Amino acid sequence: AVLKFGPIASEKKKMIDLLVDQNTSHGFVSAAMLTYDMGNDKVAQAMKLFEKALICDPSDALAADRSARFLLQRNRHADAFLFWNHGMQYDPLCAFWAAREKDRLRQRRE
Repeated sequence: AVLKFGPIASEKKKMIDLLVDQNTSHGFVSAAMLTYDMGNDKVAQAMKLFEKALICDPSDALAADRSARFLLQRNRHADAFLFWNHGMQYDPLCAFWAAREKDRLRQRRE
């Protein structure tokens, strides 16, 4: 269930603000995840927060990987691969996960 109003949504917004105020790549990724799950009208805002994580610390491959995995779970495969491709520059493990997921998607199509 998507909560857009009420006390829980209000608390979620406060948490998002606190995470953004940390000004860290993981703070932005966590804020993006919470924002994304607040509804379809928040997806664009969440994507901007995911991008801010990469801008904040471009070499943080773990933040790129967290973003990719989250987006993959929501069937945003193209976006997930963009984050893994970015992370590959700093950590070969991102390349491994991207290749593994491409194989899995290819097998599903066959």
